[in-house]
Amino acid sequence: MAPTSTVQLGVRGRTKMSGEKVLLVLDEQLRGHDTFLTAILHLDQPVRADGLQVRILTFDDVTVLSPLQSTALPEEGEKEWSGTLLLPHGLRPPRIPNDLAAAVAEAGIDPDAWSGPEAAAVGLPRRSRHRPASCRADQPHCPVVGEEDVSAPVRLVSLDVGYTLGEPTGRTVTQRLVELSALPPREVKRITQRTLHVLSPGDDGALAGLCAELGIGAGDFPHDHLPAHFTLWPGAVEAVARIAQVVPVVTLSNVSHWDEAGSDIAALLAPHIQAHHPSWRLGFAKPDPRAVQAVADRHGVRPAEVLHVGDSLDYDVRGALAAGAQALWITRESPSRAVLGLLAEHPGRVTVVRGLAEAADHIHQAVTSPPNPGRSCTTS
Repeated sequence: MAPTSTVQLGVRGRTKMSGEKVLLVLDEQLRGHDTFLTAILHLDQPVRADGLQVRILTFDDVTVLSPLQSTALPEEGEKEWSGTLLLPHGLRPPRIPNDLAAAVAEAGIDPDAWSGPEAAAVGLPRRSRHRPASCRADQPHCPVVGEEDVSAPVRLVSLDVGYTLGEPTGRTVTQRLVELSALPPREVKRITQRTLHVLSPGDDGALAGLCAELGIGAGDFPHDHLPAHFTLWPGAVEAVARIAQVVPVVTLSNVSHWDEAGSDIAALLAPHIQAHHPSWRLGFAKPDPRAVQAVADRHGVRPAEVLHVGDSLDYDVRGALAAGAQALWITRESPSRAVLGLLAEHPGRVTVVRGLAEAADHIHQAVTSPPNPGRSCTTS
């Protein structure tokens, strides 16, 4: 099931040592409606720490937050703590079996009106007693709290290729153009992303325009470029195969004809992907929303039903959101306030994970696994 909303919860509890690590044990268990994949903790006491990444572990009778980065939490004895838990993946609504849902509907019974014991008797979680946290004055963006924004189901996953699944071994055309142009490297890269990556190899007029924009002669373009070999990272094929078990997969990559000529991405990922969509064939490059929209059209789904996975905030995440799609960002960076603001602006549309294997696990779980009222250990 796809993420649905972004919320904040006021949480508190006591610290507990586990080996050499300090864990944060909640006073009140997060369960069912409050079972989440990832979270950011703004810690107020015993020390102040904003943007602390935590992994949520929910068991039968306790919920534990395990910090994913070093903290200044005291290691001596158990200490009281409190803070605000930001849930960028949103709430996962509880489910009851379809036959039971139909039966209670036919009988005119409203499951939302059930008491805690009545809900527990049919496997629904008790209602959460956690209060929504008010926006703190030092937070530039405040996520929406309250009604769930039910997102579209994921019917197609599009995967970025470069630095998401692997990397080229050798120089790219862009790197050669950076050497040839007197423009700042960042500006050269911006121009090539916008122009070179959508050029057809036979479009001499557009190629001359690109050279003029870069301030180099048309005859200086590196037509002799030998494309770098593309190498998939260990575990990439296995991760793609795992995703393909539950949802159709395609690739959507910003790449020039000259750089891709030496690699057959479709063959490298066969038989797990349905199609490979390089930008130079598609005619659009991310973050142009038409890139994701074109892929959605070709596969008969709405952009809102596409989940695009990539490593670039500016190209992959913003491009997907501009198209109305969902985004899964692979990064090991600590989330900045700007990133948290982006999550707040697009509730339930962006998921942040630390690696490709974790992305595959998230997609597999999101598509196939409703909340489990029994024993669980939900992490991300």
